[in-house]
Amino acid sequence: MGRWSAAIAFGYLLIASCAAWEVAAQNPVPPGASSAHEHYVAGKAAEARGDHAEMARLWRALAELGDRRGQNNLGVAYNAGLGISEDPVEAAKWFRLSAEQGEATGQFNLARALFFWRGVATDQKEAVLWLRKSAN
Repeated sequence: MGRWSAAIAFGYLLIASCAAWEVAAQNPVPPGASSAHEHYVAGKAAEARGDHAEMARLWRALAELGDRRGQNNLGVAYNAGLGISEDPVEAAKWFRLSAEQGEATGQFNLARALFFWRGVATDQKEAVLWLRKSAN
């Protein structure tokens, strides 16, 4: 990839970061939660109080039920090692699942993984495709 192509791709990365705050549609609800949204809010509250183990547990419950926000957030936890062991390959797996469901933030995070991360096979062409999707 030439210097200008990389600059254009980076531009898409910046644009996508601004567009990546999409509200997820209603998804399956974990046991004990009256809605996926309430479960999501509980995960954000755990994150805010620094209880990363609880946060990761809540994200995993949503992610395993197919909730695209939960999948993206579990990927973030794996990427940063918050409440679980840091694992960029596992993070990319969850970002891909989220991205394939149309979650703009998951698409953006998957593109970042494909551009830059260690342990993940870089694919700049695929990364640009996911960046474009996240910006739409």
